[in-house]
Amino acid sequence: MDESGTHEPDVWALILKEHGFVDVSASVIAAPPGSRRTTGTLLVRGVRGVRGGHEQPVASD
Repeated sequence: MDESGTHEPDVWALILKEHGFVDVSASVIAAPPGSRRTTGTLLVRGVRGVRGGHEQPVASD
C-alpha cells in the first residue's frame, strides 16, 4: 500500500489470485495528456477458477 492508502496493480492481482481467480491482470491507464486529472484508471481482470468444467468470467468495477 502506498502513502495514499491505495494498492498498486500487482497487489490487486495478488488479492484476486488469493481468492481463487486465475488469468489475472491489473494495469493503470494514465490520465489523458493535458487533463487536470492526475490519477489514472485502474483496470483489474480475473477469471474464476474452473468449476464444473467451465471458466466463469467476472467483471470488476
